[in-house]
Amino acid sequence: MTEIAKITTPWHRELIFKNNATGDYFLEVIHTGGGGMINTYLTKEHLTELRDALNTILDPQLYYLRLVEGDPHSFINLVTADSRIRLDDKREWCGHQTRFTAEEIESNPALKKFEAFKVPVEEVDG
Repeated sequence: MTEIAKITTPWHRELIFKNNATGDYFLEVIHTGGGGMINTYLTKEHLTELRDALNTILDPQLYYLRLVEGDPHSFINLVTADSRIRLDDKREWCGHQTRFTAEEIESNPALKKFEAFKVPVEEVDG
């Protein structure tokens, strides 16, 4: 069994990813403070789901709130100092936030009003 990665969490747990000679993958969770150990088999599908979940957490999709396609000054800007909404271009400058995660849009009542105008950043920036 070959250790691929080992992570120690702040909660006294070690997460150890391993694989064997036949290409099977395993995850061991060890309580380093004297608890027990859990060992589980992971399929390639499990690893893919885990990777996708981590990518969502670490690199979330960002959106602009663009009211009029083709108008460079129709982007919702959140003025971070006082949570005011302004209409301007897509630049993030002087405390203006223009790119938002879906969670930020959903949790902010001022932004949520414009949720229907959500456009992936990549679609606008290319």
